[in-house]
Amino acid sequence: MYSVMYLPKKLVVAAASITLALTLPVAAEDLTIVERDGSKTSTLYISSDMVKQSYPDQDAIYDLANRTYTHTFHGRKEYFVATEKQMRDAGEYFRQNIEGRVRSIFEANKLPTKKNMLPTLSFSVEKGTDRKKIAGYDCEQYFIRGRSGQVDEEWWVAPALVSPPHYEMRKIAAAIDPDMVRIIDEMKDNGVRLGEIVRRPAGASRNKDLPQDRSKEAVEVKKGPIDPSLFRVSVDGYREIESPYAKLAKFGVEGK
Repeated sequence: MYSVMYLPKKLVVAAASITLALTLPVAAEDLTIVERDGSKTSTLYISSDMVKQSYPDQDAIYDLANRTYTHTFHGRKEYFVATEKQMRDAGEYFRQNIEGRVRSIFEANKLPTKKNMLPTLSFSVEKGTDRKKIAGYDCEQYFIRGRSGQVDEEWWVAPALVSPPHYEMRKIAAAIDPDMVRIIDEMKDNGVRLGEIVRRPAGASRNKDLPQDRSKEAVEVKKGPIDPSLFRVSVDGYREIESPYAKLAKFGVEGK
């Protein structure tokens, strides 16, 4: 057997290149997805390291490398920036605050307490049997069930569209809720979500002027490079405001 040091240099370089190509994941194509939520239309721009969700009056930009989320409100000319960690901590601080208040009420009324005063919220995924075509793609049905077993969300996923950045963006957006992040992680290899129905909680008070469920569905999907300038955060003339996650974290800390 010959040592690598005796092989021709060009052959060594070629072999190394092939090995590297086989070990690296294939980069997903950039995607542009136009979505409709009732009468509102938004556009989701997905690249390898940046994602932008654009509405007529506001934009949300996710930096997947730095795990940050910037939201701009064009009408008000305001914006805020939040990190994934801040969002995750905000959810935990809020939960601790509510749990402390529940414990105080129990103790004030001389009722027995336990280590965890709040029920553990847990989601599970169940694959449905229905199929339908959305924006030209065959989609499969998935149910996201809550702790009670009720279907909280219904997702329509296109197996032919695989985009890790799409799910990384979803994980940042849901960082306040670790259990939902777990569900998103479970779904990341199943394809891009092109449709969703968010169900209203059973037993919740219902406003007759609003639909019982809220749905969003893609109407167009385009593949191809996206101009990097589209992801540039331009806040000239905008006023930075405190993020809602920072406010939620403060509420949790102050309530301890």
